[in-house]
Amino acid sequence: MHVSREYTIDPLEVLFVRDVVRTDVTVFPCDTPLAVAAASFIDRNRQTRDARHAQRLYPVLDAEGRLRGAVTRRDMLDAALSRDEIAVPATVDEIAICDLVVTHSDVTLREAANLMAERRMTRLPVVARDQPDELLGLVTLPDLLAARLIDLQEERDTERVLRVRRLISVRPARRGARRRCARAARRASP
Repeated sequence: MHVSREYTIDPLEVLFVRDVVRTDVTVFPCDTPLAVAAASFIDRNRQTRDARHAQRLYPVLDAEGRLRGAVTRRDMLDAALSRDEIAVPATVDEIAICDLVVTHSDVTLREAANLMAERRMTRLPVVARDQPDELLGLVTLPDLLAARLIDLQEERDTERVLRVRRLISVRPARRGARRRCARAARRASP
């Protein structure tokens, strides 16, 4: 029986987005040509997958570094591969999602998880509450799961097995004791 588990606090309730936010994210200036932004994803000679390629949501920033929108890797690749070569290259700003769903660093992971579930999203830009166009980083569903995993690991590390000492001797009873126990049991049964 795990009594301690019945009373543990959910890490998503006590940890904040600021505890798991990814601050080292790839961003694109709004005037970046789509072909340039998508080129590294299309490169067939690339043998390794780095952090830039693992990221799936890319914030788009204006010239002053303010958050203007975001573009998904899929939207970027779809747009880059479907464009006519004769057409003027589009910028990432043209395909960016401008009406972003964002979260703040002081929000609990539970609130961020609920927002992701409600909006059917797996990643959110994190912005400053007092400056909604200041990008602080990204939080993803795997980040929320990692917080839960850390809690589970800490629980495993602190859990210990208690050995129960034998309080009653388990030796075969003598013949007379067995008979007395059997008679007492018969009398007690209706």
